[in-house]
Amino acid sequence: LLRGAGAGLIAALLFAVALGAPSRLAALMPAAAVGSLWAWLATGLAFGIGYGLLYPRLTGSPGAALTRGMTYGFVWWVVVALTLVPLVDGAGLAWSLDAARGEFAAFPGCLLLGAAVGLLYRWLDGLRRLLFVQDVRAIEHESAGARGLRALGRGALGGLLGGLVFTVVMVQIGFLPTVAQLVGSSSVGVGLAIHLLIADLIGASYGLLFRRQSFDVSSALGWGVAYGLLWWLLGPLTLLPILLGAPPQWTLAAAAATFPSLVGHLAYGAALGVAFYRLEARYSPWWLTRNEIEAERAERRREQVFGSAPALWAVIAMFAVTVPLLLGQ
Repeated sequence: LLRGAGAGLIAALLFAVALGAPSRLAALMPAAAVGSLWAWLATGLAFGIGYGLLYPRLTGSPGAALTRGMTYGFVWWVVVALTLVPLVDGAGLAWSLDAARGEFAAFPGCLLLGAAVGLLYRWLDGLRRLLFVQDVRAIEHESAGARGLRALGRGALGGLLGGLVFTVVMVQIGFLPTVAQLVGSSSVGVGLAIHLLIADLIGASYGLLFRRQSFDVSSALGWGVAYGLLWWLLGPLTLLPILLGAPPQWTLAAAAATFPSLVGHLAYGAALGVAFYRLEARYSPWWLTRNEIEAERAERRREQVFGSAPALWAVIAMFAVTVPLLLGQ
């Protein structure tokens, strides 16, 4: 609970400073509390405590925690923004398609807040283990730095391959000149170079977050598509407008305008996930063990992944169905 509360408060503060969350996520608070920083921090606290209650024992990589947090954020959007807050305000349940579209502004925010809380919760748990727990089972045959560099390299290569797939969509919708505006240009060539550089960096981050998380192509596709969805929310709807001097575009109209980009991000994530898995499996399949202790650890990890991942992927598939419905006319 303490880790959840801490993760929720830190995430709420980050959102308040960077994104103006008290007003942009007004759907998560009753009308009387909208705009209050203290009410927003209390919302973040409740968000984090709820996450801690649902996931007291962490399993999987930081990437799995991030995906789990997105799932939790989606549940909050449905339960809080569409159900509890309208009831408290006396407006009735917002369960119609038109009402859900009216609350779309909270949809990207809830998913991003969930991702932030999930990742922070995982990192706080890692800090606790580093300071207070000595795991004698954690026998590694190479240093953390070497493992991290390998993951970075594989992720960067996977990101480049995914970026080339995504380029087809970017060219079709004419979005490369917009990307070039990040450096004050409007050239398609400059936009392509920046696009591939960003794809490379995102791929490297995927390598660090999802290292040793995929057992086969199916699981790699699931994690990759989830990461692609995250970057559609974080990229064209949030960071790109901010870097171009505008506020986050968490509106229905802006999301509808970037729907082709959503398709591109999902394709990018799928290509990235599969490429990273192939590279990881080709070098040294981590699930092939050297001794009995490692075999037991790998089997427990396999059970954890196959036990929780299908549910997470099912919710990601639900996102893919929900978003077109919300954006449709």
